[in-house]
Amino acid sequence: GSVIERADGSLYLLMRTEAGVLYEATSADGGLTWENLGPSKIRSVTCCPQMGRLTDGRVALLWNHPPRHQPDNAHSREELSLAFSEDDGKTWSTPIVIAARYDDPGGKEAGNRRVSYPYLYERKPSDLWITTMQGSLRMRIALADLDKGEIPVPKPVAAAEVKPVPNGLWMFGDSTTAFRPGAVEKVYSVRLQELLLRMGSSLNVYNAGKGGNTTRDALARFERDVLSQQPRVVVIQFGINDAAVDVWKTPPAADSRVPIAEYEKNLRTLVGMARERKAKVILMTTNPLRWTGRLKDLYGKPPYDPGAEDGFDAPVLAKYNEVIRRLAKELGTGFVDVRAAFEAYAAESGHAMDDLLLDGMHPNDKGHAIVADQLAPAIRDQVR
Repeated sequence: GSVIERADGSLYLLMRTEAGVLYEATSADGGLTWENLGPSKIRSVTCCPQMGRLTDGRVALLWNHPPRHQPDNAHSREELSLAFSEDDGKTWSTPIVIAARYDDPGGKEAGNRRVSYPYLYERKPSDLWITTMQGSLRMRIALADLDKGEIPVPKPVAAAEVKPVPNGLWMFGDSTTAFRPGAVEKVYSVRLQELLLRMGSSLNVYNAGKGGNTTRDALARFERDVLSQQPRVVVIQFGINDAAVDVWKTPPAADSRVPIAEYEKNLRTLVGMARERKAKVILMTTNPLRWTGRLKDLYGKPPYDPGAEDGFDAPVLAKYNEVIRRLAKELGTGFVDVRAAFEAYAAESGHAMDDLLLDGMHPNDKGHAIVADQLAPAIRDQVR
């Protein structure tokens, strides 16, 4: 989230959610307690906003508004928008798209073109310096120039227009698969490519991971992002977002985002679709989850157990991983048990699960290295 101090001394907070809008709250005691928590009128994808007070008194807001060419997309971070408020965040100007990194269907970064996690610095009056963690944006804007140009809205690319890259190895998953610029140096797709090259393989690895995705989202984009590329092998890893029970919402969710029966059905469909295209399939379990202070604040209530080390994992996600294991055996797919590999590492003397995680949820570089090491022999078995 992002906080500013209002003219009356109170604090105003905007925070990311998965509800399609930023949530807001206010504090009259310097942040000790908060009230008026609820949805703002600011549409947003699932990413962090950044507010800053300008020397002219206005508040500037940088964030990822749903992209103009995909207004219903709740996850795309392809466009970075800027808006201003003259009344301490009560109302905002029309968003201006100041930077964009549009998707590249069929490319090695398909689904991962992002310009997000912004930072705003007013170097001198009306002279803004803006950077982002994802997308590595570095730009300077004079406020007087904001209305002098516009980034064109991209033309939607049909699957038929994308030039296939046949016989590739496609990693298909959520944010635990996707590129994480600034946080992870080499995700497992990159490490797998390096391992294959050292083994003398000429196969190319492509990453089609996308943050926030469930198996529902996967079904919606499988044809466009992966199958249209005529893959030789598809590695499928979804589950963390499917299993999540959003108890932080008002009112709290009572069930997982994707019920376990639907999750199983979706995985079966994905495997069937890949096989219809003569692609081999490898199913992977998710990495385990562990508590952090932030995760306890959000999810520390039933069905989760904040008092147990694995209390963010065992109550729900572990059951989804059992579905993956069972389906891999039943359907005869390739299989990589990422969860078991992480647990084996943590069981060794002097090791801990936190050694492998960025934030209790996503693998760090060491975690991605373990995934790649597990995947390499599984890939070799599929391409013999």
